[in-house]
Amino acid sequence: MCCCLLGVARSFKPEMAGQFFIFLYMKDVISKWPLHWALGGIGSTEGLEQNAYELEKLCEFIKIKNIKSYTEVGIAAGLLLRFMKDEMNLNVFGITYQERDCHIGLPVFYGKSQTKEAISIASFSDLYFIDADHSYEAVKADYENFKSKCTYMAFHDMLGLRSCEGVKTLWDELKTQYEYWEFICPDINIASGIGVIKIN
Repeated sequence: MCCCLLGVARSFKPEMAGQFFIFLYMKDVISKWPLHWALGGIGSTEGLEQNAYELEKLCEFIKIKNIKSYTEVGIAAGLLLRFMKDEMNLNVFGITYQERDCHIGLPVFYGKSQTKEAISIASFSDLYFIDADHSYEAVKADYENFKSKCTYMAFHDMLGLRSCEGVKTLWDELKTQYEYWEFICPDINIASGIGVIKIN
């Protein structure tokens, strides 16, 4: 069952005021961070590797669902993990293969996400964000290995663009099994898609 958090409200209720504030606030916060050029940034290859519109909708989801803890599998330069820590005030943890100087100050386990050590060291988080190896086999392994450790699981690049077909294939399977949300930029030229399923 697909859910849309951001549909047009037929009537405004006072308790909705906080949610509208969140929507405006997140757009402003994200605008202060650099974005990768392929996803809407200007001349940057070191920015957030998420589309600004899709990240905004994910952040709104995090606020509305009262998510407090976040684990990211495949953190690249670590900017999204740092964003979730500094801007969203989440308790964060990262799992990634390659150590980088830009990860300083972030709690990160280095190693392949499919190893027994990575799986055992990962603790429960409200939300797991899967963005490591984008092959079908690897994404499915991450799903199977970490699904018992979260309430929600998000998948980046679920549109299957830019050599991410494996993510789309798995996403199309999973959304027939779970309640799900899709955050997709209207401009398909810079979209990548973030899909979230509710597991527990």
